[in-house]
Amino acid sequence: MYGELPRDIGQLRSLDALDLSRNQFFGNIPSSLSQVHELSYLNLSFNNFSGRIPTGTQLQSFTASSYEGNPLLYGLPLTHTPSIVVENEEDEKYGHDNFWISYYMGMGIGFAVGFWGTCGAIFLNRRCRHLLFASLSLSKDWICVTVVVLFRKLKRFYAHQRP
Repeated sequence: MYGELPRDIGQLRSLDALDLSRNQFFGNIPSSLSQVHELSYLNLSFNNFSGRIPTGTQLQSFTASSYEGNPLLYGLPLTHTPSIVVENEEDEKYGHDNFWISYYMGMGIGFAVGFWGTCGAIFLNRRCRHLLFASLSLSKDWICVTVVVLFRKLKRFYAHQRP
């Protein structure tokens, strides 16, 4: 088997034993696994798990052999730290989507500030409102004149093309 462990694996509250050794699982060990208090046997060895082992009395009560063979895994009960720490603790705590959440929130806030800043200036400032409507009127007039001139040129061009 391969892939990431589901984040909601901790909902299996009455799970007694879990042996996922010698597979190709990767990513973090979900923090919800520390909420399975009935777990008496755990073996996650020889996979590609990375990051810190979730803290809590449950997962630290197993021996280091339950986690061996995962070179990027660290934290108690393991005594070593990996040479490269892939993710920081905040990413583990809140999930991998932290970057995208802050990115989209920043975009939303930027849009709201820009939109309401522009609309507020238009609605509250008479000179700004006058400037906007005057420029829209000029743009409308320019477009109308340009279209009429183009149609006249096309009409003249096709009038000369007829035999």
